Amino acid sequence: MWFYSDRMEIKSPGELVPPVTVEKLLERKPLHASRNPLLVRVLVEAGVMREEGEGIPRMFEEMEESFLYGPGFVVEDGEFVVTLLRRRMVEERCTELFRISTSNALSSR
Repeated sequence: MWFYSDRMEIKSPGELVPPVTVEKLLERKPLHASRNPLLVRVLVEAGVMREEGEGIPRMFEEMEESFLYGPGFVVEDGEFVVTLLRRRMVEERCTELFRISTSNALSSR
């Protein structure tokens, strides 16, 4: 992991395992492929992983709920890089106003 003032980057050595592609990840649908299926099975059975292929869609969902831009994905120089921007889609005040307006604190009149 690399931390910068405006983003965090997670770099993983190696390219994506087929059939996974950056384009398919951007579709936000569960997708799974493993370099080591035995290790994945052990982690699932041990309760360390909940489901295979749910992480990327959950990242999009959690970031959108926090008004953050979605993750960026790129494969470059033999690495898979995920970039998480620190910048929000809206100003902090707008975020708070949205939370107040969706909480039953305002009347419907």
